[in-house]
This record gives sequence, structure tokens and C-alpha cells, in this order.
Amino acid sequence: MIEAVDENKNPLISVVLISYNGARYIGEQIRSVLSQDYPNIEVVISDDGSNDETLEIVNQYAAENENVRVYPNEGRRGIHGNLSNGLSKARGQIIAICDQDDIWHTEKLSILNSYIQGFSASYCDSALIDEVGHPIGITMSQFIGGADLDIGTNYKALMMDNCVSGHAMLFRRELLASVLPFADVPMYDQQIALVAASENGIAYVDRELVLHRQHESNSNNQIVAKKVSRRDTSRNRKKLVMLRETSKLLSRSCGSVSLRSKDRSRFHAIERHLDNKFLEGPARQTFDLKLFILLLPIARSLFYFSSRKSVWLKRLYRLCRY
Repeated sequence: MIEAVDENKNPLISVVLISYNGARYIGEQIRSVLSQDYPNIEVVISDDGSNDETLEIVNQYAAENENVRVYPNEGRRGIHGNLSNGLSKARGQIIAICDQDDIWHTEKLSILNSYIQGFSASYCDSALIDEVGHPIGITMSQFIGGADLDIGTNYKALMMDNCVSGHAMLFRRELLASVLPFADVPMYDQQIALVAASENGIAYVDRELVLHRQHESNSNNQIVAKKVSRRDTSRNRKKLVMLRETSKLLSRSCGSVSLRSKDRSRFHAIERHLDNKFLEGPARQTFDLKLFILLLPIARSLFYFSSRKSVWLKRLYRLCRY
């Protein structure tokens, strides 16, 4: 039986776990969630049509724990559709998204909850492990480089890049009014973080509270990726699609505190301009002067995570050449 808790002191945190063919690791992940020292959680599991033993495993945990519920999708919905299903079943005013193959430190939720006070979200660092749980020897913060990860309300830094991983984040439910339905790009965690930063900001916890697993089956979360040529114009267009979608999200977000009307107008103009460009269809490589002028005042923030701060102008030039 679940003991009564003080909802004012310890509000319900909904842990939304999204699964698909995760039988190998999901039991260890769930056990680490149920071992949290935070006293008031529910675990909502949304499964995207697994055809291995995943459903049998999670249903067993649901049968043994009153605060675990399982909601299978009817057919495959993809990562954003699967997450949306789980979020729709969550009852807490604070939400944590959970991968199916990580391991959480016992104090993760209690620490993140203590930092979220006064903010729209909080997040922590993660240590990377291999498929059998051995340390790889690098953390998420080390992989990102020397950038200050205490984002606060610097939402422009999250329009093109992201440092706020979904598995490491805690956020307020009210953000979903601006975020849902998810756009196809960028990934859900970047969309949530972008809106959180544009509202009351994001608090960073400089502690490794998650063991984030790297293996061949989790293609969405693999940190090591092949380098792409700077001259790859198809990659450039993908970045412009992301810029269009994040501009749209900001121009239409609800009640943002740090988003000034001047900035909102700029993002709306970027969205309209890129919509028109993409409607024109593919063309030979050209330099988009209008886009360059629109982005120039915010370019330093857009390329905030660049390893060399002095190259932001070159990156802007390359982005506008497609």
C-alpha cells in the first residue's frame, strides 16, 4: 500500500517511460525508477507495439506496484506519438521522461525537484555506459564541450542545438500547452527545453544522476555519430527545417516570460521566409541574404554551443548558403 504524502511539499511526479522492444534492459530501468527516494511518483509506460517480451515484463511490474500503469499503443506511432500517448495518461503536475535502457541514481528525482523551484524545468548531467553497463569514460557535459550548460532563459541557444536530454529532464506540465502536438523535428526534448527556457528558464544540476546507455539498438540516443561534410547542402536544409520549426514554436508559444514581442516578430518572419523558400522547391545553391539579415542579430546565441566562439559568423554564412 502506498503511504500518504504531503502533496504541497512533494507534488506527484509522473515518470513517463516510452518503450519499444526493450526487453533486454527495461527491467533494470524500472527498478531504478521504483527505487527513487522521492516519495510521490507514478510510472506511466507507453509501449509502441513491442514484439519481444517487453509487454510481459512491464505488465508484471504493473501487477506488483500500484503506481505503475501500462498503456500499449494500437499499432506503431513512432517516438513522438508514443510519448504523446504516455503524456496524455500522466496525472502529475511535474513530469520526467524516461528511456527504457538507462539507470537512474536513487536521488535523481528528489534533486531535480529541489532545483525546479522557480523554473519551468531542471536537468542534470549523465554518465555514458556501454551495453553491459561499463563506463565509457565520458559524460554528456564533456561531449558537448566547454559551453556553459546553465541555460537559464537563453532560449535562442536551443533553436539549433540541444544540451537538455529528455532522460535527464524534469519539467512542469503546463509547458505541454505550448509544445503539443510535437513537430516532426527537432526531437521532443529540444522542443520542451526550448519552451521551458523561453518561459521561466531551466535550472542545471552539475551532477551525473543518470547512467545513459549506448548500444546499437538505441539509434535515437547514440552520442557518437559520423561526421558530416560542411559542404553537405542536404544537411543544411535539414537544419533550416529545424530552424523553421523552432521559430514557429517560439512565435506561437503560450505566455513566455522572456520572449519579447520584438523577438516573437522576428521568429514569425523567419518562419514565413523559410516556408516560402521551401515552397519554391529545390534550386541551385545560392546565398539567402534575407535570412542572413534576419539571423544576424541572434547569431551568437544560435551558435552558442560552437566549440570556437569566434566562428559564429562563418557558421551563419554556411547556414544561409543552400
